[in-house]
Amino acid sequence: MLNRLGYALTEITDRDVPDSDSSRDPEVAEYICHSDQWRTINFDYCSTVGPLTVRAISEHCEHLQYLNIGHCRNVSSAVLNVILVKAPCLKVFVALYCQGPAHRDDPFLSAQDFTLDWGSLALEEFHSKIIVPESDRHWDDEILQEKVRSPMHGAVVASRHMQRLVYRKLAEQNSLKSLFLGQYPTTSMGQADCWYQSRCLEMMLASGLDELADLQRLEQLNLYSMGLRIGMPGLEWMVTHWPNLKFAAGLLDTLHQDPSPGVCEWLRDNRIDWL
Repeated sequence: MLNRLGYALTEITDRDVPDSDSSRDPEVAEYICHSDQWRTINFDYCSTVGPLTVRAISEHCEHLQYLNIGHCRNVSSAVLNVILVKAPCLKVFVALYCQGPAHRDDPFLSAQDFTLDWGSLALEEFHSKIIVPESDRHWDDEILQEKVRSPMHGAVVASRHMQRLVYRKLAEQNSLKSLFLGQYPTTSMGQADCWYQSRCLEMMLASGLDELADLQRLEQLNLYSMGLRIGMPGLEWMVTHWPNLKFAAGLLDTLHQDPSPGVCEWLRDNRIDWL
């Protein structure tokens, strides 16, 4: 099926790569290496491509505008970050597979890799898990003064410092319209627990949410399957600073924790569209 050599190779989709034993990662990677003119690479439903293909993409992404590798497996965070650094034309970056249950081998970006300089500052869609350092998370309402218990105080401070750095990098993409950090739950909650993100951005003012004030074009936010807890100040901040936000999924999706007091009522009374 990969038989278009001799043509201008600017676009490849999952339709060009059968999801079978006949087209595996090495073959697709070799095909990617035949062009430096790729503008669209869409492997959303193609589970047979993986780390070799993504590494090849990182070496041939000078003109890349659209990338969807959400269904790839065992792709390192470092290689994903290389693409973000080396793709100056990139507008769409999708490394989340939102059409099925989360998997432990799904792509993700680690916070440590994520702090390098962007290749493009024109991203309109960014869909990826971002893993931050573990901390002893406290689910006190943001309205209250947060109390951090010793000896975990240092872990909390370190985690939130790294989160703030990640938020600052995201804020540089002030053309963003779609920010997906979480995956839709497609199994019962009991089965999905093990795929739930716990080492994720907390999306609270205390963790640096206010760094995202420049994302005023944001229209879609997906936080499903993330271990977070947004309080009233965070919601009110979103209304003030994201005037175009029409879709906000997962605000109440806190797994075993109850939403902060008043959040459900506030959403029902003020932003029912976000529910």
